[in-house]
Amino acid sequence: MMSRYSLQVGCITLTVKYLNCRSSGLFYFRRDIPKDLWDLYKVKGERVPLLQTYNESEAINKCQALFLRYDQEFQQFRSAGDRERVATLLGSYA
Repeated sequence: MMSRYSLQVGCITLTVKYLNCRSSGLFYFRRDIPKDLWDLYKVKGERVPLLQTYNESEAINKCQALFLRYDQEFQQFRSAGDRERVATLLGSYA
């Protein structure tokens, strides 16, 4: 699903991936979990946290922060080498 939200910065328009809006107007973030990391997560496929806002510009800022957080998390899990330790760490969040 392609996001329809964008951010205008001067003469540049940026499309915001992973940002979606429910029919209620509440924004949420949707990002696929990479298939090579599925065994580390209890939920397969994607992460879909609510952004707890109805404001588009606030949602865009929160979306960017979540993207960076998950991107860093995925990188750490791939480079960790010790998948059991990572799985234990993730299990502690549940």
